[in-house]
Amino acid sequence: MTRALQLLGLSFFFWQQLFSAIAQEVGSSTNTVFSGKAVLRVSKGSSLECAIDGTTWKPFKVGNVANEGTTIRTGPDSSAYLFLGRNGPVLWLGGNTVLRFEILSSWNSNGNRIIKTVLDLKAGQIGGQSRAPNVSDEFIYQVKTSGGVAEVQEADYMACQNGKTGVMRGSVNMVCASKSFSIDPKQIFNPMIQQVQIWSALKDSVWRNKTSISPGHQRYQIAESFRRIHDGWPPQLFRPEPLCSHEREFRPVADFKCEN
Repeated sequence: MTRALQLLGLSFFFWQQLFSAIAQEVGSSTNTVFSGKAVLRVSKGSSLECAIDGTTWKPFKVGNVANEGTTIRTGPDSSAYLFLGRNGPVLWLGGNTVLRFEILSSWNSNGNRIIKTVLDLKAGQIGGQSRAPNVSDEFIYQVKTSGGVAEVQEADYMACQNGKTGVMRGSVNMVCASKSFSIDPKQIFNPMIQQVQIWSALKDSVWRNKTSISPGHQRYQIAESFRRIHDGWPPQLFRPEPLCSHEREFRPVADFKCEN
């Protein structure tokens, strides 16, 4: 009887340790952080460079990848479209812009996927689309500027280093000087007076970017193809699409000037 109890105790201890190890393994895989990337798809002008350490610059060409921590700068006559996959998807850089990809990450927590993008805009202006891949994702997208932090909530937006931010679609919450300002479509945040104003260039117009694209739509399929390439899907699973689609997905507003 004593021998049987000892064996039973050893068996219980073995299974307890096994289940504990499995739980730890599952927990560690659940909290694994996946690093995102920014792929240069379209480049205009002659000068576009990147630096991993922020000081050693090298040419940045179409097809090159910028990872978390990388800084990109454009020349006075240059602009660029980058694809960020689940962390974007589309990002545009104007001329004389310096941008650091501070965070490009995603991870799973309690069965939910969390996606976090933090862009540190050190000079110039950027624009883009912020959109969660799935409705269930917790999507965090921020643009850091000298005038505050723009919390972009699934929007088409433009932002300047001084904090000036315009919204074409969706909404942006600008946090500066312990205050919060909600920027809605066709509005601009003016950091000089810390007020939200009507975006006169868009006041009487309709922003042409589609806000709702069905899975059967060609533009949706193009974006989905790029997302699959970005996430490492085998290319034979889908039809290749033209790289210039980003220019159709997002178009910067010409009159958005940072100095005004």
